[in-house]
Amino acid sequence: MSGISTRIALPGPVLAPSGEALVRVIGEFLAWLELNKGLRLCEAYKPQYDWYVPIPTKAGPLALEFLEGSAVLDQEKHA
Repeated sequence: MSGISTRIALPGPVLAPSGEALVRVIGEFLAWLELNKGLRLCEAYKPQYDWYVPIPTKAGPLALEFLEGSAVLDQEKHA
C-alpha cells in the first residue's frame, strides 16, 4: 500500500429537519419545479381523453397533509 488513507471524515450528527422546515422545503421544491422545469401538479379533468388541469391548491397545505402521519411530526409532538 502507498500509505494514503481512504477514510473520509464525516461531519457531526445529521439532525432531521423539523416538520415546518420540511413543509417549507417541499413547497420550495414544487415552486422550483414549476418555475424552472415547467412542471405543475395536476388532476384528471377528463381521464378518458388524458385531459388534466392544474390543482388550485397551495403547496404548503399539500406538504402538511403528506407529513401529518409521518414519523417526523410524531417525534415533534412527543418531544
